Amino acid sequence: MFGNFNLMDFIIRIPVLLISLTVHEFAHGYTAFKMGDHTAKHDGRLSLNPAKHIDPLGLLFLLIFRFGWAKPVMVDTRSLEDPKKDMAIIASAGPLANIALAFVMMLILHPFLLMFAEGGAKEIITRVLVEFFYLNLFFAIFNLLPIPPLDGSKVFGSFLPNKLYYTLMRSERICYMVLIVLIWTGAISAILSPLVTALFRIITAIVEKIYFFL
Repeated sequence: MFGNFNLMDFIIRIPVLLISLTVHEFAHGYTAFKMGDHTAKHDGRLSLNPAKHIDPLGLLFLLIFRFGWAKPVMVDTRSLEDPKKDMAIIASAGPLANIALAFVMMLILHPFLLMFAEGGAKEIITRVLVEFFYLNLFFAIFNLLPIPPLDGSKVFGSFLPNKLYYTLMRSERICYMVLIVLIWTGAISAILSPLVTALFRIITAIVEKIYFFL
């Protein structure tokens, strides 16, 4: 692990993670607020200040082990009109925000590579944009896996009968252990890589079409 350590990549990854995690959690909180739950507002989570969302230990794990966490946004389901459906919408907001952020980075990256001359500054900015792009795609796909406590479990669970849904939600501790095993064995990469590649191709194709018609 440490034999492949690159100081520049490490430095670049810090602001990328801070912004990406903040956008993800803010999207959860803001969506919950719009759905009628004010818990995130009362907790100060309707903010783009990373200090409101970052868990220092979770960030450290992400930097070192590529697996970590942010402070979860609390939601009081009693404030929701349809808890199961509304929680699916709230849960999907985080990954969708990461996809949107990745899309914006590609919109910037595409002309940037063509317009600016080669040089040290261009290389660094390109690395930052690429890191933003891929990391947010990874965040989105990873969090959409239908495994508690990931967001995808609530999205997937919304299609299940209530009994199965609540059984799935109560299995969070067991599923968390399964998730850790998938990560440490590298199986998660085999699952995510083709999905990230597919999403990369879709976003790239859309961006190319946009600039083609401009």
